[in-house]
Amino acid sequence: GFASYLSEKGFGVFATDFAGHGMQAGTRGFIKSFTDFISAVRQLTEGVKRIQPDLPVFLFGHSMGGLIATRVAEEYPNSYRALAISAPHLFSAKDSVKKLLPLISVVRRVAPKTTFSSSSRFTPSDLSHNQRAV
Repeated sequence: GFASYLSEKGFGVFATDFAGHGMQAGTRGFIKSFTDFISAVRQLTEGVKRIQPDLPVFLFGHSMGGLIATRVAEEYPNSYRALAISAPHLFSAKDSVKKLLPLISVVRRVAPKTTFSSSSRFTPSDLSHNQRAV
């Protein structure tokens, strides 16, 4: 994959796995605050800088990771040599669910950890053409 390609080109590649995503424990799709993502990236960055203090750090994010990376770079602009984002999720989802906002607001207060099946909206093949990733 992309990390292997970068590694073959001489880059040290480090990644974080957010709580409730990937292999991490936690309620799937639930975070207390967007700042949890920012904190996780900052912890990873600080760890990388301890291991390789003399090397520049580049920040990459894809899709939602592009949004997260953009926010991190905005808040910590001097921490990274460069920011690379791929298909960043930078638009407001509120427009696409405008009619559901009152219901969403109630659900967030009554049952904040409720998740909704993505099967009606996305399938894994919608997110990647790589069959191994799907």
